Amino acid sequence: MATDGSNYIEGFNYPNPIKIKKATELPCTINSDMTLTKENSPYLLKCDLVINANLILEKGVTLKIHKDNKIIINGSLHLKGTKAEPVIIEPAIEGDAWDKITIQNGNFTAKNATIQDGIISGNNAQIDFDSVYIFKKFKDLTNIQTYFFITNGKVELKNCKMSSDTMCEFLVLYKLSYALTENCIVTNCFDGIEYMNIDSGMINNCKIFNVYDDAIDFNDCNNIIIRNNFINKAKDKGISIGNEEFGPSRNNFISNNIIINCETGIAVKDSSSAFIINNTLFNNITGINVYEKWAGFSGGYADIKNTIISSSLYPVKFDKYSIIKVNYSLNDSILLDGESNIFANPMFVDPVNMDFRLMPNSPCIDAGDPTSSLDPDGSRADIGALPFGVAYHDIPNIVINEINYNSATDFDTGDWVEFYNADSKDIDISGWFFTDNDISHKFIFPENSILKVGGYLVLCRESSKFKSLYPEVTNYLGDMTFGLSSDGEMIKLYSQDFVLIDSLIYGVTAPWATEANGYGSTLELISPDLDNTKPENWVASQKHGTPGKQNGKETDTNQNQNMISVFSYPNPAGESVVISIYSKIKTDFKIQFFNILGEKTGLVFTGYLNEGENLLSVNLKSMESGIYFYTIQLNGYSNIYKLEIIK
Repeated sequence: MATDGSNYIEGFNYPNPIKIKKATELPCTINSDMTLTKENSPYLLKCDLVINANLILEKGVTLKIHKDNKIIINGSLHLKGTKAEPVIIEPAIEGDAWDKITIQNGNFTAKNATIQDGIISGNNAQIDFDSVYIFKKFKDLTNIQTYFFITNGKVELKNCKMSSDTMCEFLVLYKLSYALTENCIVTNCFDGIEYMNIDSGMINNCKIFNVYDDAIDFNDCNNIIIRNNFINKAKDKGISIGNEEFGPSRNNFISNNIIINCETGIAVKDSSSAFIINNTLFNNITGINVYEKWAGFSGGYADIKNTIISSSLYPVKFDKYSIIKVNYSLNDSILLDGESNIFANPMFVDPVNMDFRLMPNSPCIDAGDPTSSLDPDGSRADIGALPFGVAYHDIPNIVINEINYNSATDFDTGDWVEFYNADSKDIDISGWFFTDNDISHKFIFPENSILKVGGYLVLCRESSKFKSLYPEVTNYLGDMTFGLSSDGEMIKLYSQDFVLIDSLIYGVTAPWATEANGYGSTLELISPDLDNTKPENWVASQKHGTPGKQNGKETDTNQNQNMISVFSYPNPAGESVVISIYSKIKTDFKIQFFNILGEKTGLVFTGYLNEGENLLSVNLKSMESGIYFYTIQLNGYSNIYKLEIIK
C-alpha cells in the first residue's frame, strides 16, 4: 500500500493488464450509407458531422463528441441498441458538453440508447424514440433554455427517461402533425413537457416530478388527451391549459391522472377549455384554478366530474370571467357546488407513501356519474383516478428478503441487505434508491441494474469486507455510505420516481430473532410470499446467512408447502365460505383472518388435519364487504390467501 496522505494505491502480487483501445475517428461528412459497429467502437467526432445519407449505430457502439461539435441530419440517423448493449452518445471529455443533434427534413430513430449532454433540435423532423435515456449533466450550459425542441414534423417518445442537473425547459414540441409522449419519466427541469400549436396527440402514462415551473404546459393545443400520468412536486402547475402568444387551447381531455404536491394541480385559463374526468388531486395548494391570466383574453372553461380534490387549501378557484362545472366529485374540506358532489374523506390506502388506491369503505366507490363508462369490473364508475381494485402504479414485486445489521466480531462482513425479485418479469431498478430513517441516506442503484425473475441482489456497506468473507457471491453492489442501525429502524426501497416499493421496521429484541444482533446470524424472511413487516415471518439464519441465494428457512418452507393445497369457495363469498385443505400429513393447524390493512379481525380457528381433504366452513356474518386475507400455519409452513366478501 502506497499513500501520499490523501490518495492510496494498493499493490498486488499478480499482473493487472490494462487494454487501451484507440477510437475510430469519423469523417465530417457522410454522403453514402454507413454502419458503425461495436468492434470498431468507440468512435470519435472532432468536427461538425453532416449526414446526407443513412447512418446506423449498432448495439454496443459508443460515439464520443468533442466540445461544441454537432451532428446535422439531412438524411437519417438510427441508433439500434439493446437493453444489454445500448448505443451511447456522450462528451469526448466528461464535463465538456458537445453542441447538438439537429434534424433538417430528416429522420432520427433510437432504441435502447443514452444521449448525454447534447441538445436535440429540428425542423420538419420525423422522430421515433423507444427506451432512450436523455440527460443533461454539464452544469455550465445555463444559457441553453430548451434541451429537446422540435418544430413541424412528427414526434413519438415511448419508454424514455429525461432528466437534467441544470435549469432548462426539457421537452418542447411545436407545430407538429402528431405528438406522443408515452410511458416516459421527466424530472429535474424547468418545464417538463410543453406542447404548442398541436391539434393531435397524447401524453399518456408518464411520470413527471421535481419541476420548477409546470409539469405539462399547453399553448394553442386542441383535442389532446392527457391521461394516466403521475405528477409530483411541480412548483407552479401540474397541468397548465393556456394561451400565451399562440392562442387558446380547447377541448383537451384530462383523465385518470394523479397530481400531488403542486402549487396548482390543474389550471385552465385565457379562453381555453378542458374536460377533467376521474382525476385524483392531493396536497396541492390549489386543486383546480380557472381564470383569466392576461387581460382581455377572457377566462377559462372547465367541466369537472368523478374527480377527487383532497388536502388542498383551495379546492377550486375561478374568477368572474370563467365557467366551471363540478359534478360527482369529492372534496374533504367543503361540499362543492354541483350535482351529487361528496364532502368526505376519500379513504386512500396510504397517501403518505403515494398509494392512492381506494379502501373498501371509500365513499368514492360506485359514486361517479352513472352516465360515465363502467369501471373495469363492470360496476358504476368510481370517483378518482384509480377504480377500486385497480392499482395506478404497476408496482414491481421486489422484496427485502434478508438483513445483516450487526455482524459477529469474528465474522464481520459489514452491514448488508438482500433484495429478491418475486415478480413475473425482469425488473430494471436503475435509479431506484435504498434508504433508512434518514432520507438523506441514499444508495442509488446504477444504470443497467437489472434484477432477474427469481433473482437476488445484495447491497452492502463495505464491499471489501463482504467479498473477503463471501468470495463465492458475485451478485452484490456497494458501497453504501451509511449503515444499518443495531437498534432497529425503518428501511425502504423506492423507485426512481419516488414510489415506495417495499419497506419494513426491523427490531433487535423479541419478537424479532435476537440471534441476528451480533451473534453471527442474519434476519431472513421465511418466504418472499409472506408479509415482511411482521416479525413472525422472520427467523434467524443458520450460521452467517445466505446472501445472494435462497434463504435456508425458505427451502424448508417450500418442502412443507408441497404437502398441502388450499382453496376457498365461493370466492367472492357472502355469508359463509368453505376452506378446503388437502394435506399429505396429519398435523395441527391455525387459520387467522386479517383485513386489507393487516389488522386481525378476530376470526381464528385451530384444529387438526387428517390426511386427504379437510373442509372448514366459516361463518362470515360478522364481516363487512371488502378484501380480506387469511393465513394458514402448520408444521413449520405458513402462507397467505386472499378472500373477497360481497354482501
